[in-house]
Amino acid sequence: MSKEELRAQWLERIKAYKASGLTQAASGMSLL
Repeated sequence: MSKEELRAQWLERIKAYKASGLTQAASGMSLL
């Protein structure tokens, strides 16, 4: 696997992590 492929995977993972974190924060806010 090349460095570019690894970097692309990390970017996708970070995007998914941020997205899930944002949705969790939004659902938490709606509970308040």
